[in-house]
Amino acid sequence: MIIRRRAVAVAAVVGATALMWSDGAVGVWQSIVAFALRSNEAVTSTVMGARQWGDADLHVAVWGAVAVCVLLALPSPRAKWQGLVCLLAWSWFVELAQPWFTEIRSRQLVDALGNTVGIIGAYAVMSVWARVRRARGDAGSFFAGSERTEGLAARER
Repeated sequence: MIIRRRAVAVAAVVGATALMWSDGAVGVWQSIVAFALRSNEAVTSTVMGARQWGDADLHVAVWGAVAVCVLLALPSPRAKWQGLVCLLAWSWFVELAQPWFTEIRSRQLVDALGNTVGIIGAYAVMSVWARVRRARGDAGSFFAGSERTEGLAARER
């Protein structure tokens, strides 16, 4: 189970990196915005006009989802912290390196901050979720699938 989770985490990091370094992602986002504007222009045009942050919300969602995959793949709290620090550094590198790999994308501090909010937000949500599960008696649920903690959860029952 843990090997499968690690494979999913690696695939998520690679996928997010490819998405951030591709020009196609911009075209897809523009198509979504154009569809939203066509579908209900009265509502969406005011919302889209008021957005000052560009696609930073997508950066939050993408890197938050990647962080969840990484958190579920790592067995111990220390490994989770190390994984998140590495993921945060990688997400900033990806943002800084965008001009090297794409023709139309550029470095944006707001996008890098969106990456950070997504990763930290995912950690906060997963931590609260783990505490609630532990309080309900589901010991080890945050580390389910880890060879090291599966035995601990079984002994606590």
